[in-house]
Amino acid sequence: MRKDNADKLACLVVDDNYEIFVLLEAAVGDVYDCEYAPDAFTAHQLLMTRPFDIMLCDIRMPHMDGFDLMEELKKKMITIPVIFISGAVNADTVRRAFQLGAANIMSKPLVLQELRDKMKLAVDLHERLIEESYGSDQEMGYVYNLLKTYYYDTQEILHQIQLYHIPISVVKEELDKKQRLGKCFLDDPESIRFLARAA
Repeated sequence: MRKDNADKLACLVVDDNYEIFVLLEAAVGDVYDCEYAPDAFTAHQLLMTRPFDIMLCDIRMPHMDGFDLMEELKKKMITIPVIFISGAVNADTVRRAFQLGAANIMSKPLVLQELRDKMKLAVDLHERLIEESYGSDQEMGYVYNLLKTYYYDTQEILHQIQLYHIPISVVKEELDKKQRLGKCFLDDPESIRFLARAA
């Protein structure tokens, strides 16, 4: 969501090292209006009160790490492209980051032009997926009512649909399958991610 005052995108930088924020702000400040959060709790509070277009987030932080923060955002149905930045990137952290729906993950020290490129790609992809995934309010209302017909925990299903950016057309196909066959991918929220591959 572009800011009217400077036509910049809003970026939240979450890192317990303020020097990292200074470096990142200098690297991307011409495009992004950067705000600093020294820990995951502060970031969570900021994300609950105002929108950001992208978040750059450290993984290892005191009290609540970056992965915990992303899990909390999922519970609150806050969707934002996240690029994790860490000095301890390995196969496990990469797998965990993408399981949580991160846009990307990068190792410190950063290659700043690569970061800029990945940020642009993440924001552009997020905007495009939102445009493609969600139709009109009337269409969303129709889908919501259909979901309520079959499922008790509609909010969890909607959360998974948003998380994996499932197009409304694919959701409608699954609901039609549910009506005809009595079962579909929407029956198990954990299986909804497979619909993204078919979309």
